[in-house]
Amino acid sequence: MAQSTTHRIIDDYKVQKLIGVGTSSNVFLARHRVTFKRVAIKVIKRLRLTKAEEEAVMSEIKFMETFNHKYIVKMFDSMVDTRYIYIIQEYCNGGNLLEYIHKHGRLSEQTCKQLLQQLATALKYMRSFNISHLDLKPDNIFLIKSETITIKLGDFGLSKVMTENTKNGYFCGSFIYMAPEMIIVKEFDIKADLWSIGVILYECLFEHTPYSISHTASIKKLFANIRKQNPIEIPSDIISPKCRDLLLGLLQHDPINRMNHKQFYIHPFIDLDHSASEESLSKGVKAAAMATHLQWESRFAESYISYIIALEYIIPYYKAEAEGTLKRVLKTQIESYIERIHQLKQLYLKPQITEWTEEYEVVQTLLQTTDQQLEKPRINPLNNLIFFIPDFNVSTDDEQSNYESTDEFTNDQTTEAQAANYQPAEAQAANSSEEPTVVTVRRIKRIKKWFINFIRLFKRRHD
Repeated sequence: MAQSTTHRIIDDYKVQKLIGVGTSSNVFLARHRVTFKRVAIKVIKRLRLTKAEEEAVMSEIKFMETFNHKYIVKMFDSMVDTRYIYIIQEYCNGGNLLEYIHKHGRLSEQTCKQLLQQLATALKYMRSFNISHLDLKPDNIFLIKSETITIKLGDFGLSKVMTENTKNGYFCGSFIYMAPEMIIVKEFDIKADLWSIGVILYECLFEHTPYSISHTASIKKLFANIRKQNPIEIPSDIISPKCRDLLLGLLQHDPINRMNHKQFYIHPFIDLDHSASEESLSKGVKAAAMATHLQWESRFAESYISYIIALEYIIPYYKAEAEGTLKRVLKTQIESYIERIHQLKQLYLKPQITEWTEEYEVVQTLLQTTDQQLEKPRINPLNNLIFFIPDFNVSTDDEQSNYESTDEFTNDQTTEAQAANYQPAEAQAANSSEEPTVVTVRRIKRIKKWFINFIRLFKRRHD
């Protein structure tokens, strides 16, 4: 952390306005004088801090220097002088999650799922460093608004390094979101964060916390409600069974009965494996390439399933993350895959077959084998995707990658409707009224061209 004076702040940044006020700090919106990048500058008054509070600030800076993640507030610089501590960090233009709930009211289950997937991804990243947040609440979940909403987890002043076997006995966090064991036995482990996530999800869904109290009620009354450990009422008529099951698993008063981190990440409502991430998109592209390869080999049942797998990976990214040209490309690809699913179902697969257990296992084995091949050191998996597409000779010439000018990427209306209302592929095929058609050589060439352009675009974005 650099040692400096106020002059460096004034020299490098132009302060535009005050955007936040705390008991010992102010937050300013500023713009860098050279790059014009907007940042948030947190100015902390050292004279108002106790020794423990100043140590917490220094600890927060240390953690933020360590983190580099899409869903965590990025710190660009930090400075200390005799009067102030400065933290220059990413500016979040959407406020925080608490403000968002107050403005929009109860959030839809789909919105909650997207936000929670991002939060789970950030938490999983932190746990890779054995770090627990310990102050998770909507106030500390900031938002970036563009075409989609992206969360940024912040405020790591109470965070601690904790392994699975670590037990802590100090009092920390915000009472309403604090795990019961922190209050009752004053000892907790890494599962404390999971209780807080359960309270956050509950508040997003129902616009109040499980043990909400009025502004006039005392903290003593809140503690009394928590100590009673009365079952938390979770309405079943307005949320899905998966969402309810997740809440029940997170909001267990006894941490022994509470789900652990691994169970949280793989829970069907969270399903990180199919979240809107570049990793999932990469898996989807690979599955689609495998489907094309299997179709060329006349392994139609396996190809059919591989296309379904591809859509399950690609559609979440398309809905929540893709923007601009990439979104248009994905629309076209989704339309193409849905059409091929219809064709495979109608032309090549026996009508009486409704489950493809054996073929599904074959496809999964092929994909797992591919994963093992791609895990070689210093190899970008995207560079190996062409291996699965027969006779692909991808040129690096710029004139061959002008996909924006082709007809295939200009008609978005049909594709957007299909992708937005995606149903299980078997249901789509059953409802399809398309007449069986033969996949012509011209169509195959167009498919190849789409894939070449898509992979080239995605490689540039990924690199």
